[in-house]
Amino acid sequence: MPHPPFCEQDLLFFGATTASVSHELKNVITIINESAGLLHDFASAAERGRPLDPQRVKKTSLDISRNVERAVEIINRLNRFAHSADEPVRAVNLNGMVRDVVALASRFAGLRGRQIDAVVPGSVVTVSAYAFGLHQVIFRALSLAAEASPTDDPIRLDMEPTSGGAILRISSVPVDLPEQAQARWGELVASARELGVNVVQSGEGRDGAIELVVPSAAP
Repeated sequence: MPHPPFCEQDLLFFGATTASVSHELKNVITIINESAGLLHDFASAAERGRPLDPQRVKKTSLDISRNVERAVEIINRLNRFAHSADEPVRAVNLNGMVRDVVALASRFAGLRGRQIDAVVPGSVVTVSAYAFGLHQVIFRALSLAAEASPTDDPIRLDMEPTSGGAILRISSVPVDLPEQAQARWGELVASARELGVNVVQSGEGRDGAIELVVPSAAP
């Protein structure tokens, strides 16, 4: 089955996400560059007769290695996201997708003073879906949660496997959404419906939640 036709909102989402990832990569490269500068300073000082401090050299080298690994992880995540846009409906590892979306959404939530805590089960849940569309729906739900409440409490995403797929429950979202969030709620519901994902609100008052009921098979 081919993927649905792209719309303006899809392109805006793709652009905003890749811009955010490139910003994150730039930060990592800056750290690597600073660490490389330190190694150069150590070598220059040694040439002038100052003894090298092995511990500082090791620490700086480890900092470079850790950030190279971080950069590779970010690039792999971006690669998976980019390829999801040109793939048809396919089998999706929902656990891995949730982790990827949370990582990509964390910067947007952070700009609003929120962090995202995800609880993903150890057993793999596989669903049949248009990956780019599902990625966007989960991201929209997290973004809505970040802007719907003035609190700085963490946003919690719990993934609960079911016999027919999974439920993604995003907590700390008031049931009575503020006016500026109501339009986004409508957009979320509409885009989810196209994928056969049911979106509901649960709980009471400020302790509400958004639930995404993701079926195991695409409609």
